Amino acid sequence: KQVAQGFFPDTVYAEIIDRREAIREGIQRARPGDAVLITGKGSQLYLYAAKGKKIPWSDKEIAEEALEQLKSNQ
Repeated sequence: KQVAQGFFPDTVYAEIIDRREAIREGIQRARPGDAVLITGKGSQLYLYAAKGKKIPWSDKEIAEEALEQLKSNQ
């Protein structure tokens, strides 16, 4: 929501809560010449869930998986 506050008034965007799905969706929607910017967790090795649960995480690995999936679907 903080990022969306900086958008131009008529900007169309999707708010996707699930980070993995958001990365996949961004990569799938990108067209030649586009850039996909993944921010906020690059240096963090975990996502933190309820009750102190730590989930191993890598934006880089998720993005690489999404790119591989995109290649295999072409």
